[in-house]
This record gives sequence, structure tokens and C-alpha cells, in this order.
Amino acid sequence: MRFATGFRFRRILSERTSIGFGAGYARQFFGNVIMPFLEVNWKINDQWTLSGLFPIKPKLEYQLNKRVSLGAQILVDNSSSRLSRKYNESQIVQFKQWNAQLYTEYTIYKNIYFSIVAGYVFRRKIQLYDQNMRVPWTIFTFPIGGEKTAIRTLTGNGYILQAGLSIKLKND
Repeated sequence: MRFATGFRFRRILSERTSIGFGAGYARQFFGNVIMPFLEVNWKINDQWTLSGLFPIKPKLEYQLNKRVSLGAQILVDNSSSRLSRKYNESQIVQFKQWNAQLYTEYTIYKNIYFSIVAGYVFRRKIQLYDQNMRVPWTIFTFPIGGEKTAIRTLTGNGYILQAGLSIKLKND
């Protein structure tokens, strides 16, 4: 079973700046993941904003006009999936990657957005494990107390190109 939870403390310093800290916890099929972070939301001026959770998802954004924004961000992912018991003996696949991305977001109507993302995965590792192979704790994508022995490992870098449609339920 997988689940995640976390906490954060945020302090508003001014109309343009807030900072905070916190940690996320995720129970994955391969073990436990801890993600400590520093939260920053700094509206540098009317066009530029530096925000996000460092080092998990920091981003720098430029507001071109009321409808279009451009930005750059880094994303960290450490997740897992359990394969079929019938065909794959309940093996576990673990995905670890660090992405650098450029994006543009267009406001279609109120809280409905269209986005295009282009980027590069500069660190990717996909590993297949026996169902009983676990590491008790991981910080971000780095295991504490040694690596597990994978049945198979795939590594590599690559490009990202994606488009999306999203609805924001709340504007901050």
C-alpha cells in the first residue's frame, strides 16, 4: 500500500514574500521516503516570481501578460508500482528521476489552463526488485543504509515534451 502525508510551517514576511519549511513522507512499495524542504514564495516584481519547495520543485516564473506565463522548474520523483502477482510475482518497479523543465501556461478561462512543457531528465533510474526487497528509508532519491539489489536496472537521460489541460481549484 502507498500513501503520503506531510507538514509545513509558513510565515508571511511581507505582501510579496513568504518562507517556510516542512517535510513530506511517502510510504512506497520499496520503503519509506522522507522529503525535507524549504518553501519560498517571493514576488520579485510584477512580472517575476521565485517559488516552490526547494529542492523538490523550485520554479522561476515570468508573467508575460494577464493570460500567459513562462517559467523554469526542477522536479524530483521517487515513486513505485507493484506488478501483477499472476504474471510478475508481485515484483516492484521503482522510478527515480530529476527533471529540468521550461514551460508556458496560457489561461483559457478563469481557472482553466493549457500548458506546454519541454525539458530534460538529467538523472533517471528505473529498477525492478523482488517483492521482498526493501530499503527502510530514503531521503529524496538517495537510500539510507545501502542500496537494494535490483533484478534489473535501466538508467539514462532523455528529453521531455508534454502538453496539458488543468483546472486550479484555488488561487493563492
